[in-house]
Amino acid sequence: MTKTILDASGWIEYLRGGFLADKVEKVLDEEECYTSLVTLAEITSKVKRKGYDPHVAFRVITTHSNILPLTLEDAFQLGILHAEERMKKPSFGFGDATLLAMARKIGGKILTKDAHFKDKKEAIMLNKDIPSVFN
Repeated sequence: MTKTILDASGWIEYLRGGFLADKVEKVLDEEECYTSLVTLAEITSKVKRKGYDPHVAFRVITTHSNILPLTLEDAFQLGILHAEERMKKPSFGFGDATLLAMARKIGGKILTKDAHFKDKKEAIMLNKDIPSVFN
């Protein structure tokens, strides 16, 4: 079973019933899924700003995935990683760095639509052609 971290784009796709929601649902049903605390906060904010009930999204995410806590060492390592990635990609966000650091920590993959991850070995790009590991 693959350890899979869902990023905000994957969760939003699932929550809104988007074109690729069935792909996300398959991953949620078949893999060991995780969500970072930062992603959980990001989605809560986005859902609230769009006028929907953030409690619903919060319950769905916490029911269908394990929440990854951040330790002091995690915070330090992710700060270093964020700085290094920003030197290469100025728009690489803190949330992106959190996902990458957590994936490396747990030896997992990141399910995402975010182009910042297209060159990362930890990424599974969420599109119509998800690799066979999720088929």
